[in-house]
Amino acid sequence: MKRHKILSIDAWADCEPKSWNWNAWYIVGHIDHDKIPEKDCKVIRWLINNGFIRQDARRRVYVEDDGYNLVICARKDHMPLFAIEYGCSEEGEE
Repeated sequence: MKRHKILSIDAWADCEPKSWNWNAWYIVGHIDHDKIPEKDCKVIRWLINNGFIRQDARRRVYVEDDGYNLVICARKDHMPLFAIEYGCSEEGEE
């Protein structure tokens, strides 16, 4: 079964608006490929239900697909908080 990493992101703001550089990222979990929701609102709901973000934060974040990751960003300043790394999978890893 394909599994994808869930990353917690440490990023710093670039000079341009809405631009962030990932400084470091940490594996905080995994999600099976067939469990990744297709709709952004359901991605956020899955993260809430699995303890990655708080219920009251659901309207303060959005999902951005960069072609490799589903990046969960803060609406206020577009800072990346978490990512589901779907461009790379781990076969059969726990």
